[in-house]
Amino acid sequence: MRWLVDIVKEYAKIPVSIDSSNPEIIKAGLDQYDNHMRPMVNSLSLERKDLVEAIVEFDAQVVVSAASESSMPEDSNERIENLKNLIDYSTSKGLLLKDLFIDPLIFPISVSSSYGTDALEAISKIKNEWPEVNITGGMSNVSFGLPKRRLVNDVFISLAIDAGANSGIINPVESKIDRILSIDKNSEAFSITKDMLEGRDEFCVNYLSAFREKRI
Repeated sequence: MRWLVDIVKEYAKIPVSIDSSNPEIIKAGLDQYDNHMRPMVNSLSLERKDLVEAIVEFDAQVVVSAASESSMPEDSNERIENLKNLIDYSTSKGLLLKDLFIDPLIFPISVSSSYGTDALEAISKIKNEWPEVNITGGMSNVSFGLPKRRLVNDVFISLAIDAGANSGIINPVESKIDRILSIDKNSEAFSITKDMLEGRDEFCVNYLSAFREKRI
């Protein structure tokens, strides 16, 4: 990690984001990063709250996961409960709300028709509960296993922005924000995809039919 941080910071024009399943490796990366730009840690969760002290020490921003100590949340309420516990703990240790990037956890809509609304409802609730935080997430997770993933991603990101998201963990080459912000919300493709993402298309049947019929 120390070697990698040295390589990246030499060429990167934006701050590094340090990610590892091992907290000690994250701490080593933070220690090695002596750039004038603030680093980011991806991510903090209830499972590894011990990272908070290092995040404060190195003045890092941080992605905060809605996961519990042992499992993924079932719905938006469970996400908020997990986040409340973690945010209360983090701020008591010195982290500022404005430096938190909340990840509500986004799962594939192809697995469950509720996964889109679970994430979008969580984003809206986070925005209402903690207006100062940033809201992010792995936006393209929602389209896993589906055809025309770019369409699904674009519509979901548009809905997420409307719900309160102000950032995203995305492929910047694939997800062009200008295209997303100007998406035609009156088009059939948008309407069909939105219905799927908002839980009105069980098993994605209508979306897949529209794809086969070349209507999207």
